[in-house]
Amino acid sequence: SRERQTAMRLLGGWRPDAAEPFAAADGIARRVEPELRPPPPFDVVDSTLIDTLDIRIRLAHARAVPRDEVCRDTTGRRYACGLEARASLQNHLLGRTLVCRRLFLGDPERTGIVDVRCAVDGEDLASRQIRGGWATPSEIAEPEHLAAFAESQSARRGVWAGPWQIPARDPSEADARAIGFGTLRIGDQSGGRDPRPPE
Repeated sequence: SRERQTAMRLLGGWRPDAAEPFAAADGIARRVEPELRPPPPFDVVDSTLIDTLDIRIRLAHARAVPRDEVCRDTTGRRYACGLEARASLQNHLLGRTLVCRRLFLGDPERTGIVDVRCAVDGEDLASRQIRGGWATPSEIAEPEHLAAFAESQSARRGVWAGPWQIPARDPSEADARAIGFGTLRIGDQSGGRDPRPPE
């Protein structure tokens, strides 16, 4: 719940007395929220939405560039920025281990999608996508995500190479409905009939 997330943030700065049993524990969030290591293959739906072997996960601190978005570069030339945004994440995940923590946000519009904070080799994936100009901060973004956003705009990376406006709604909701779970995999025969991953 959002209340749980707020409580976790407030408790994040709490430091127990050394005599207490939990004093040596590695952070409150690590004690309460289990670490996830989603199994490959990783199939990127859009710049923040990933199908793993058995679940669909979303980088909760970032909002995607729509998967089929077309942008303009510094010369005014049109290019498939949505495809480049997906490719950026897909290529980065190749052969890597994904380490995530689930965020219990309780959004009813995202049935079957697990909101997460993920890292690869210690680097936060949402920050990476935002810094590259392939995503924007979400409503729960943290200071590091906002700093990455300012950096991407200043350096005119990704969609910021030319004029671009952030969509009013999170594109991942529409992208998830349009692309059935697992249908991006080579050899998939479902034809997109079931848009949700197994429960």
